[in-house]
Amino acid sequence: MAGSRGHRMTVVGLVAGLALVGAAALYVLDNAASHLSGNSVHPAPVFSSSGYDQRVTASTAAEVLLHFVPDQDANSLGTAMCTATGQPTCRLAHFPGQVHVTRSSQNRFLVSVVMTVQVHRLLKAGEIALGSLPGASSLTTGQLAVSSDSAIYGVKMNPSSHRAVFSFFLAANGSTVWATDWNALGAVSQSASLQ
Repeated sequence: MAGSRGHRMTVVGLVAGLALVGAAALYVLDNAASHLSGNSVHPAPVFSSSGYDQRVTASTAAEVLLHFVPDQDANSLGTAMCTATGQPTCRLAHFPGQVHVTRSSQNRFLVSVVMTVQVHRLLKAGEIALGSLPGASSLTTGQLAVSSDSAIYGVKMNPSSHRAVFSFFLAANGSTVWATDWNALGAVSQSASLQ
């Protein structure tokens, strides 16, 4: 009888200990997640399909980035961003987004592109679908899955302003870009593999 009671106390103690460890782990994970940006990615180099190798300046960086075609992709980054945001026309000479260039280091520039997502046009064309099914877009959270004829882009936009930011590093010789957020990663990959 005493052994049975001792066994129960051990089991109760073990369960209580596991519950305490689980609660502590959840607290640590929740605290860490609240300090992380949900849109940032670890930058990995992507090379140009054209073998572009010229000196890039702060005044030419925007044009070089918009015309950059990632190796093994069909569209320039400018065209990919237009498609991902539902722009009806995309002439790179009159690009429908705001491009900001900052010198990041001697060897690269930080190029951020802000674009307004044309939600009504994407809905009308059937390029985004709302609802609760897997792969559906949400206007409440700003998480969109944009399906074009050639690719699927994951786009995170501000749900109130419908603005999306694409952030890249561009090498000072124009031969390499690094996507620094999910929107830019979709523009670089131009595939459904990220969905």
